[in-house]
Amino acid sequence: RLFMDSMFPTFREFNSGPSVFRRWWPWRTTPSQSRSLLRLIAVATEKHIPLAPLLEAWAEDERGVQRRRVQRLAMLLRQGTSLPNAVEEVAGALRDGDVLAIRFGVQSGTLAASLREAQQDDAARQTVQVLRWTFGYFVLVATLFFVITTFIYLKLNPSILAIMNDFSMDHPRALTWSLKFASFVES
Repeated sequence: RLFMDSMFPTFREFNSGPSVFRRWWPWRTTPSQSRSLLRLIAVATEKHIPLAPLLEAWAEDERGVQRRRVQRLAMLLRQGTSLPNAVEEVAGALRDGDVLAIRFGVQSGTLAASLREAQQDDAARQTVQVLRWTFGYFVLVATLFFVITTFIYLKLNPSILAIMNDFSMDHPRALTWSLKFASFVES
């Protein structure tokens, strides 16, 4: 591995110390990282897998500040801290609602069910967000289409027609079809 690292350096080395690349490093936990961590905790709970070694392995694949948060969570669990206390101590790794679901699940003895329900709520929230973004994208594209089409038919086509008439040129078929379509829409 040492040979490979020296022969084929990666960008990970740029982030190991204080450097200008530090500002590109993600400082917040993304929603997908939070969902993935919650899903990992849920699976480990349901399948009775020790969570600390699993989190240590998971931290190797994370990036940014989430890597340190997952490593700290694994360290706290290895030291014997309970899952709710460890998750609360590592602020930002999970959303507050997920931390509350873990605390409730441990205290009531229904951790797996609480985590499943938190994941379902998250999926519903994510669906609403995707629909909202899709609608916003549609409105943006429709507005741009309207503005560009209006510019073409009110400004460009009359100018092109005037130039072609000045030089006594025949109109191309595409321009003729476009003008017929515009008159159809106008009528």
